[in-house]
Amino acid sequence: MKIKISPLYFVFGVIIGVGLLYGVFGFLPDGKLHIFFCDVGQGDAIYVRMPSGADLLVDGGPNNTVLGCLGRHMPFYDRTIDVVALTHPQKDHLFGLIEVVKRYTVKYFVTVPVANPTETYKDIKKTLETKNIPLKYPTAGTRIDFSRVSVEVVWPQSQWLNQTLSLNNMEVNKMRQGEVLGVSTDRDLNLFSLYLHLNYGQFDLLLTGDGDSPVQSLIWQLGLETRLPRNLEVLKVPHHGSKTGMTDEFINLLRPKLSVIEVGKNNYGHPNQEIISKLKRWGKVMRSDKEGDIEVVSDGESWFVKR
Repeated sequence: MKIKISPLYFVFGVIIGVGLLYGVFGFLPDGKLHIFFCDVGQGDAIYVRMPSGADLLVDGGPNNTVLGCLGRHMPFYDRTIDVVALTHPQKDHLFGLIEVVKRYTVKYFVTVPVANPTETYKDIKKTLETKNIPLKYPTAGTRIDFSRVSVEVVWPQSQWLNQTLSLNNMEVNKMRQGEVLGVSTDRDLNLFSLYLHLNYGQFDLLLTGDGDSPVQSLIWQLGLETRLPRNLEVLKVPHHGSKTGMTDEFINLLRPKLSVIEVGKNNYGHPNQEIISKLKRWGKVMRSDKEGDIEVVSDGESWFVKR
């Protein structure tokens, strides 16, 4: 008995095959840097796809919306994230990372050595321990290299950390060795927020978490302002564009051509209009609550916002 196969099945098969090939080739490394400021509501989540295909995720937002952002912009066949960085352990930066760490293979987890007495913080700490993910506490001057892209930590400074947290020698050694360690503190957790300077050729990006004006004052006080890039291409505006987010000295040093504000519709008065006006003197301001996901692409020389 002969079985006749309808030509429609062949056509559908070709369409599906072409679609799969397009999906695969569409995500292959193109030699460009892709930065996605994820629309996660009132919180931060930045996914960076390196020219080599390596992945960096900075913060995870206040919910699991970050998973959708990764699903849209990360290759479907890639289930490994090279580095996940938590700028500081507050829910609007932390919560989404719990599911990310559970669902993806994470090579390194980078954060600051301060604890938050919440169930969310306990969950991420337990997940890291269970999955035996290497933990790093980088400080000012530490560089993370991704082939042609480098990420340098501008803040916090190690000496300031040790003094502020009153770390003893054993705790300092544990921190250096990357053991799970969260020191309780009554200081504002925003003070500890990682500042990350990403450089790719002539393109510079500064990620700031919630490190607002008190952090910037400390950077100047400790002589670390020389680590900040001048005439910056892209700035992730600190603390959702809050009124106390940036000093004039900080803005006028960076002179960002593009300032991205990650903020939600329920935004506690963020961003501040005066801050927006100051940023607009130097370049364009974009907001995730109005634009959705914001993608910046660079080849190391030129750059643009992808529409």
